[in-house]
Amino acid sequence: ISVTGKIIGGNIGYIKITTFDQKTPEQFKAIFDQLESGGAKSFVFDVRNNGGGLLESVQGGLNYLLPARDIAYSTYKDGGKKVIVHTDGQHVLSVPAAVLINGRTASSAELFACALRDFSQVQLVGTNSYGKGVMQVTTPLSDGSALKITVATYETAKTPCYDGVGLKPNFEVSLTKEEEDNFANLDETTDPQLKKAMEVAHVS
Repeated sequence: ISVTGKIIGGNIGYIKITTFDQKTPEQFKAIFDQLESGGAKSFVFDVRNNGGGLLESVQGGLNYLLPARDIAYSTYKDGGKKVIVHTDGQHVLSVPAAVLINGRTASSAELFACALRDFSQVQLVGTNSYGKGVMQVTTPLSDGSALKITVATYETAKTPCYDGVGLKPNFEVSLTKEEEDNFANLDETTDPQLKKAMEVAHVS
C-alpha cells in the first residue's frame, strides 16, 4: 500500500503517499473519495520521504486534482521537448490544500508537489526538497552491474527544471533532530510541519 489517509483536525483530509507505483492512482482515488464523503473540507498531501516512482502514476494522481492541460515536459539534449504529464480534468480539486515536502522528497514526488503548486494554488510546507529532475535509462552490463544514463531533464509548464536545486516551500518549517528520529510516531499534535500544513489548508 503506497497511499493512506484519515480525517484530522475535524474536517481536513490527510493523505500520505510513500511512493508512486502502479497501484498508487487507484489507491489515491479511493482514499480521496472516502475522505471527501467522510466530510473533508480541505486536504493535506504528504510526500515527505517519498523518493518518487513512475511518472504515469504521478499523472494518475494529478488527474484527480488538476484541470485538463499539459503539466510537465521532458527536454532532451538536442533541445527537443515532449509532454510527459497531461491531465484530463475529469475531476478537479476545488478546496484548499497543502503539500508536505522535505529533503527526501525527490524526483516524481517533487513533480507531484510542483504541479499542484503551479496549477492549483496549493501551498508547499516543510523544507527544501531533494532536487532530482532528470529522466534516466538503466542499461544492464555483462558483469551484473548497470549503467545509469541521464537522457533528459523535466520541468512543469511553469517552473524550470529543479534538478540540483529542489523546491522551496512556501512555508519553511523544520523538524528538530529528536522529531526527525521519532518521525514515524509524529501525528497532528506533535508534528510541527503537519500542524503548519493544517493551518494553511484550514477552512473555517
